[in-house]
Amino acid sequence: MDKRIPAFPCEPERGFVLVVALLLLTLLIAIAAELATLTSVETVVAARRQAGLQHELAVESTLLVLADVLDNRSRTNLLTDIDQTNEARLNVEIATVKVVCSIRDDGGKLNPLLFESEDQSEALRRKLRLLQTQKGLPICDVHLRPILGDSTQGGLRFHWFDQLLDDAPPGSFFHLGDSASERFHRSVWSDVLTFWGDGRIDLRRVDPIVLEAALEDLRPGLAQKLLASRPADRTVDFRQIALAHIDSEIRERVAARLTFDDHRYALRIDTILGADRRKWYVVARIENGKTTVLHRSPVTW
Repeated sequence: MDKRIPAFPCEPERGFVLVVALLLLTLLIAIAAELATLTSVETVVAARRQAGLQHELAVESTLLVLADVLDNRSRTNLLTDIDQTNEARLNVEIATVKVVCSIRDDGGKLNPLLFESEDQSEALRRKLRLLQTQKGLPICDVHLRPILGDSTQGGLRFHWFDQLLDDAPPGSFFHLGDSASERFHRSVWSDVLTFWGDGRIDLRRVDPIVLEAALEDLRPGLAQKLLASRPADRTVDFRQIALAHIDSEIRERVAARLTFDDHRYALRIDTILGADRRKWYVVARIENGKTTVLHRSPVTW
């Protein structure tokens, strides 16, 4: 009688098969986990991209709303608030995004554009130090670093705060908080400096200290003489009356640095989507219901 042993694998072979099966199972689990992770990451990236788009559209929409509001003076006190306190606030909701917009005059600020040539660097340093001392601005090292540009356009250009100032502590350039005490009792560099416009300073709302810094190289004390003629009604252009009190030998040079009602505003816009809050700094010329954006950037520091 033929007795055969059943064809079952021996113990070593069974162990080897089990190890291979476990390795394959581990590999499949790893692949599944990787796919799940990729899917999760893609979902997060897509959600962030969508949120970013909503924030940016909210900023664009706020500019349109602001242009409409400022154009209809019978419906707004914003211009009066800016004239009296140099700030107005606009709160709106754009779809699911809440927007808090702080509006300040940008025309009445010192523009380094007038003093960007190398032979005027010392004058610019002096003006920055005067502003720092008189306005109680955050202590920074004055370090002029203009970027090289097209020689046909003047050669040197200042475009941002850190080209003028070094070692700036957080909150030196912009108001990062929301409290009224911070906005009205603590000055930052964006309150007194601008990098947009043609360099002329707007007399309508200019701070006397800023005007003095802008003109001190022509003759000290000019700001006081000019602003002595500024009427309570800030919509009245008083340049001719003010310039009549300036000595004739420098009158034209002073007049060349002045303008009135430039309609240029610095906007600090907070966009809030759930727990996601973002900050933007926008400089725009807003006039006759139209908006021309001169600068827009997120504030991330």
